[in-house]
Amino acid sequence: MPMFGGQGTEPGPKTEKSNEESEKHSNEKPCNGGECGDLVKARRKLEEQRQKSAELSVSVGRLSAEADSIKKNMMIKIAAAGGVLVVMFIFLISGLVAKSKVENELTEHRLYRDMYDSVFVLSKKLKTERDSLRTELAGYIVAVEKLQEKYDELASNPRASLSGGTRGRANIPIEMVSVRGGRFNMGCTAEQGGDCNNNERPAREVNVGNFSIAKYPVTQALWTRVMGSNPSQYQGDNRPVDRISFRDAQNFINRLNTMTGRRYRLPTEAEWEYAARGGAVSRGYRYAGSNNLDEVAWYGRSDGTRAVGTRKPNELGIHDMSGNVREWVSDRYGIYGETGAAPGTDRVLRGGGWTQRARDCRVSARAGYAPSAKGSYIGFRLAESR
Repeated sequence: MPMFGGQGTEPGPKTEKSNEESEKHSNEKPCNGGECGDLVKARRKLEEQRQKSAELSVSVGRLSAEADSIKKNMMIKIAAAGGVLVVMFIFLISGLVAKSKVENELTEHRLYRDMYDSVFVLSKKLKTERDSLRTELAGYIVAVEKLQEKYDELASNPRASLSGGTRGRANIPIEMVSVRGGRFNMGCTAEQGGDCNNNERPAREVNVGNFSIAKYPVTQALWTRVMGSNPSQYQGDNRPVDRISFRDAQNFINRLNTMTGRRYRLPTEAEWEYAARGGAVSRGYRYAGSNNLDEVAWYGRSDGTRAVGTRKPNELGIHDMSGNVREWVSDRYGIYGETGAAPGTDRVLRGGGWTQRARDCRVSARAGYAPSAKGSYIGFRLAESR
């Protein structure tokens, strides 16, 4: 209950702080009413400042921790950025090195290109000079061969002169077959099958004029009568003469023409194949006169030549064009279809010899040999223009 009139409060228990304050206050000098009020306010304000200072200290600590964290993160980022810069620097250096290497390679490439251009120009010049020399050489070869033929003619008939001289008129019978000219496909034609060689390709249409060709190869009897000796390995008057070079054949023809007053010659390659195929009456045989080689040729043997005319003739009545001895023709050897090439020195052999395989006895088979080549399977036959 209140001890006095009016409303009052019951004093509660005093706290430790109140006791301390009481003691502090009991030691202080007593003050009058106004001074004590100001002192209490000042103390309260000081206490608030202390509390704020403590709060600020906590905030500063927290901010300091956040600053440390930020600093740490910044250091990590700076380190990462430094690594990126290092990598970029390495790439930059590598790029500069690669650029320098590329520039060096480009310089070297330009140098090689200039060298190649120089070599290419020089090569074209040398090729032109080579072709010119080859053409000139071919002309010299032809001139030398003509001089050789003339020399052989003079040696065989001392009475002949360079202007033509006199000609003998010996009666030397030679059976010749008249061939009417025409157009035909020369080379690897359909009936030749898969046996064609590359030098028979491509087949092409050829025009041949009228001519005559010997019914048989030149025999040993004819050769001996004209030349006075017999070089053959397989002797027999009615056998084809063998071991004859191209030059030997030309010497024989020159002497024969001098003796007879005729104009015998070797057949051209086209004339030979046209006649072997049967000319204008050809039946398209694989061999000269038949598709059965045994009927028309001596081939694939080991015992030498045989007498001429002992196998069947072809459509024109010509014997031994597919087998007995291979035969010289007048052409220089070359590959069909070549253009612009200077002629070589090799000459063409046509027909099959007694040593040849069947595929080498076909009417389109051909080979190139040096003019000096000889063999027991090499002979020739005569032709004449009409």
